[in-house]
Amino acid sequence: MTHTPHILTRTLTAGLLALAALLPLTPVRADENVPDRTHAADRQNIPDNALDPFSLFNQVLYGFETVDDDGAPATPGKASGSGTTKRILPNTKTFHGTTYFLVFRDEFSGTSIDSTQWITLSGQRKGGYWDPNAVYVQNGNLVLKTFKDSIGYKSGAINSKGAFQSTYGYFEVRIKFQTQQGHWPSFWLFNDKIITNTDSNGGKDGAEIDIVEKGFLGDRLQHALHWDGYLANHKAIFKDVRIKGLGTGFHTFGLLWTKTGYEFFIDGKLTWTVTASMANGICKIPLWVYLSDEIAPWTGDITKAKLPDYSYIDYVRVYRK
Repeated sequence: MTHTPHILTRTLTAGLLALAALLPLTPVRADENVPDRTHAADRQNIPDNALDPFSLFNQVLYGFETVDDDGAPATPGKASGSGTTKRILPNTKTFHGTTYFLVFRDEFSGTSIDSTQWITLSGQRKGGYWDPNAVYVQNGNLVLKTFKDSIGYKSGAINSKGAFQSTYGYFEVRIKFQTQQGHWPSFWLFNDKIITNTDSNGGKDGAEIDIVEKGFLGDRLQHALHWDGYLANHKAIFKDVRIKGLGTGFHTFGLLWTKTGYEFFIDGKLTWTVTASMANGICKIPLWVYLSDEIAPWTGDITKAKLPDYSYIDYVRVYRK
């Protein structure tokens, strides 16, 4: 988990701005022919030592951090990864004139799931089972695998309960979806209190926020909100989204959650705005992050799926004011 030092940032900005005029900066060229699994929007080619010595300086002034090809912070004076490229990780985002700072991230650049950030889930879940063998890190992605064994249909899930949770902020994932019917990968926010909040008080005392659910094949998916538990008082609203190309390649999905509403984004474009009146109040309790795949009939007939099937998550990032 990475916590951007934004308090220090605000303190040092004035002095570093003055220093900036004295330091030559090497021009940056756009990267070319980046494989799908890499951060195409965030990669740029720069000389090995052009920015390394000033990592905090870069974060303060330019809102990015240099990291090696393996995802680790770049080492001053040392060649980065292959020695030819560095990934430029944006440490801030701006919405409606307000700056949000990177507070949590996983680039899935290691060889296993980071147990300091995630819990791997197991047990029966809807029409199948969550199996730890169905979620793993490989080739720079978190892989969600769907398969069948002698027990039944299996899929995977992780969440950040106990490691990271947030009230408000901007949440983003980059994902490539499944190709078969009968199951759906999701990026969503949750808190156990939502299960017990069945008092019709609306979404302000807890909401499940489904940033993206891919329960359909092709170029269709949905955003969703659930509140007041999952029994008689349960309420929900959905947004059906159809955009050419969603069913192929990697795409980014984001949520801006503020005190006044929710804004959903796909590939940086606003796709749904939800006001307090639409959601019977905006959630005011902290939620943790889920990455999961589930089996259910509403997504199609799993018996007709050609398994195993896979979804690939490139990164998860969370920003806060």
